[in-house]
Amino acid sequence: MQLLTTAKTRNERLNTCRACEHYREDTRTCGPAVVGATVRHLGEELHLCGCVMPIYASLRTAACPLGTWTQEVDPELVDRIRESLAAYPGPELKSNEVTAMHMLYNQLARKPQAFTQCRSCLREMYRDLQKYIEHVDAK
Repeated sequence: MQLLTTAKTRNERLNTCRACEHYREDTRTCGPAVVGATVRHLGEELHLCGCVMPIYASLRTAACPLGTWTQEVDPELVDRIRESLAAYPGPELKSNEVTAMHMLYNQLARKPQAFTQCRSCLREMYRDLQKYIEHVDAK
């Protein structure tokens, strides 16, 4: 999978960032550098990443914490997630299915999860993968 997005996508993302009230021109970051900040956006509490945006906006897997632009995902990964969700009977997974779900989730997630067999954590990952596919299908 290619790591960097196109120059056109990077520039579109950066233009969106520069127009955002949370963009810091002096540090070129989303909120305070490195640590970010928690803000209310559309009635929801969200965490600004604190990333250096000219670098972050170049990454295919990067996404705006406020949702104004999304990550680019490999269509093959989307297909593998769909196949896996269809094959799983639900959040109660066998050992090999747990490993496969972690791998898919971590390929998709901006903040990968440590390997766990905690049932509630697995249910949350499973639901997140389902929500992601619903989001992709809605586009």
